[in-house]
Amino acid sequence: MSTVAERLGASWSTARALIQRWPETQAAFEAEREGLLDAAESLIHRAIHEGDVQSAKWLLSRLGRHRGYGDHVEVSGRQAMEIVLRWPDEEAGLKALEVEVGDGE
Repeated sequence: MSTVAERLGASWSTARALIQRWPETQAAFEAEREGLLDAAESLIHRAIHEGDVQSAKWLLSRLGRHRGYGDHVEVSGRQAMEIVLRWPDEEAGLKALEVEVGDGE
């Protein structure tokens, strides 16, 4: 948004209003965003080829889900289970939230 505003010689809020109003300005905004995404993809690509393990893990978590990579675990079925989440609490030392997940019966 800032780049489009600068190119228009307008404030951020004016640029946003123009983007919402004029198809030409919307197209310029989308082109700028696509260029930014292209640059980010190039950096990730280069980092992975240079051996950056964190970038490789991040990419696998986003694009490798069909191969079993990801940030979450999916559980399906009709059996009930108990899930306990724990996180530090300044006052109590440890706090727990218990959630029962079942099939609705």
